[in-house]
Amino acid sequence: MKLNYTAFAFGMATAILSTTMANAAADKRIVLLTGIAGDPMYVTMGCGAQDVAKKHGYTFDSQGPLKWDAALQRPILDSIIASKPAGIIVVPTDDTALTRALKQAQSQGIKIALADTRTKDLSVAVSFVTADDDAVGKSAFEAMKKLAPQGGEVMSIAGEPGVSTSDGRVAAFRAAAAADPKFKDLGVQYGQSDTTRAANVISSTLQRHPHLVGIFSVDSDDADGAAAAVRQANLTGKVQIVTVDAVPGQISAVKDGNQQALIAQKPYEEGAQAAEQLIASIEGRTPKARVLTDTTIITKANVDTPEGKAAAYRTECSK
Repeated sequence: MKLNYTAFAFGMATAILSTTMANAAADKRIVLLTGIAGDPMYVTMGCGAQDVAKKHGYTFDSQGPLKWDAALQRPILDSIIASKPAGIIVVPTDDTALTRALKQAQSQGIKIALADTRTKDLSVAVSFVTADDDAVGKSAFEAMKKLAPQGGEVMSIAGEPGVSTSDGRVAAFRAAAAADPKFKDLGVQYGQSDTTRAANVISSTLQRHPHLVGIFSVDSDDADGAAAAVRQANLTGKVQIVTVDAVPGQISAVKDGNQQALIAQKPYEEGAQAAEQLIASIEGRTPKARVLTDTTIITKANVDTPEGKAAAYRTECSK
């Protein structure tokens, strides 16, 4: 049988091209690995990432553990890597626990962007998008000074050590407090992002420091616990609570006077920017290695204004 090499070559080229195109289409998928599934901070971040992915013709999915825990987040990351997406946006719940898995993803050609929190080793990612932690901590102290101009004892409460954003924000708040002679910094304690545990931590602190004037919380769960302890001690309005984020419960707490100021991040912008930089890298363009987003301070004075409403986090994406 005489072989038609021209037809054969054309057929092979067509088959290879079709396979390549099919693989490219299959690879046009981005996954967001959140810190906590369903948390409004990460729902809002997902909305931003989803909108950008759709704009560029990528499909999008969001997954996360039910609580802030690296041991729960790691198997989800492993599963995502095994599915071989084009890229993953990761919110690390610990600054070292996911590094090995992220390097494994890199070795398979999967692009990684970090959002909100970071790993110590930033070489695992093409981009890191976050609020300016130093600015967040300083803004929190400025808000505290306005709420407690007389000064006094202040403290910080965070989920746990080893989370980049928490550590940076607490450090900036404490440095600002230490530089102001009107205030005495009592240090940082950890509520493990658990409302009951945080309430116990604050109750114990109030017993030892009955003249405490302010609490800086780096997350909504610890802030809710702090507010519960302050209410139980009949000190609402006397102990000022300044916290990061603007989930619906926190917005209600500001309106009710149970929390006094929120440092609202811009998670929609974080998600959108993380997706933009990730897609740039996937498509062979140069991403921005670091993107910093700003914040909005929400108090009872502006919570119902257009500015305050725009800064509130979402519980679902627009349809």
